[in-house]
This record gives sequence, structure tokens and C-alpha cells, in this order.
Amino acid sequence: KNDNQQKLKTFKGLLYSKLVMELDGSMFASASGGSISISSPLFDAEKNKIEQFKMFVLETFSRDYRDYEKDLKFTEIIQRRQTSNIKPDDNLLTISNFFNLYNDEIDFINVNFVTPLSNKAFDYYNFKLIEKNILDNRYIYVLQVTPATDLFPTFSGTIKIVEGTYNIVELDLKPSSTTAITFIDSLHILQKFDEVEENIWHPALLEVTGKARVDIVKGIFDVNLAIKASSIYS
Repeated sequence: KNDNQQKLKTFKGLLYSKLVMELDGSMFASASGGSISISSPLFDAEKNKIEQFKMFVLETFSRDYRDYEKDLKFTEIIQRRQTSNIKPDDNLLTISNFFNLYNDEIDFINVNFVTPLSNKAFDYYNFKLIEKNILDNRYIYVLQVTPATDLFPTFSGTIKIVEGTYNIVELDLKPSSTTAITFIDSLHILQKFDEVEENIWHPALLEVTGKARVDIVKGIFDVNLAIKASSIYS
């Protein structure tokens, strides 16, 4: 990990981001097509019918510049589109939301996770080799990741690494069973890496899917939320 990170000096890429969100639940059924107040920077539901906001999609293309030595980054949206129930000026949610699981820690939905690639990983995780595959004439080792502690927020899932350099190809993770995230029923994170130059690997894809449920009045008034966010570098 450290050898790969030290090779990364600067990076320039085109970042495509997409966010799909779908709402459901008794709140929408009880509204019966009428108006209801929802507090959100994306829309003013007092002026629009609730049915308009049961689903929305945001997409952006951005130029992304990073200087790893100086710890600087700059992102500018160059193109965007969105469903008609969202104002173009409000389509900012997908910008700069690309995190790197190479980092020792990540802050996600107000929870601070130690990643399986942290320099302190063996204090928080157990690793087990479960299989070996072939990708582009190279062996890929698949490691099972399980928490070694119940006291701190951690992940469980699998990591795929390349034979020889042991660079990361893919992480497929979800919060551990003992990690509580408010309102979230299920959360899944997939990150893939590409070899941008020989023996230099950089994140190329990040996909986050999740479901949430909020019981405003237990068993009577509820909101269900399904979300899928994808980001792709080129």
C-alpha cells in the first residue's frame, strides 16, 4: 500500500457520478397526491406534489485534479443532467464524494470507520485467504475480511489483491453486524482499482447502495429510502 501511494504524485481524471434515490412508505400513501412538507435542500415539497419526489436521478461529469504531495484537490463540474423534479443548480450532491479505501480511515454517514487497508488493520480485522482466480494472466488472491473487535466501527467482506505486488484490485464491503448506522438497514460498498501506469493502481469505480427506514410514528407513519450512488474515473 505505502509503496503504491508514494508513487502517486499528481492525478487528473474525468469523474462521472450518478445518484439514484427512491422514496416509499405510508407517508406517500397518506398524502394521496396532495402536498406535504419535507425539509431538504433539493426541493420544496410545499410547492410541489409529493408524487414528484418519489424518485430522482442526478448525473455529473467533473474534471478532478489532485496533488497528493501537497494534499490539494480541485473539482469542477463540466456537464450535468437531472430529472425534471430537481433544479440544475441543486445538482451538486455527486461532486467530490469519491473516497479512497486506501485511506486509514473514512467518515461515512457520520461514522468513522477504520478501513481494512489501514496501517493498524491487524488491530481491527482478521484476514483469511479463501480462493485464487486469474485476471489478465495474473493471479488474484481473494481475502475474507472479518472484524477483530466489537468496540469500533468496522467492515466485513472481501478484498482482491494481485499476485507479486499485492496491489488492491477490488474491495467488496459492508458494515459489520455490530456497527450501528442510524436509520440504515443495509449498506454495501464496492470499490475497484485500475493499473493507471505500470505498477501504479488508482481507484476507478466506487459504488454505494443502501436502504433506510424511518418510523416517524412507529408502525403508522414511515418513510423508506433506497439509494444507489456510482462514481467512475477515467
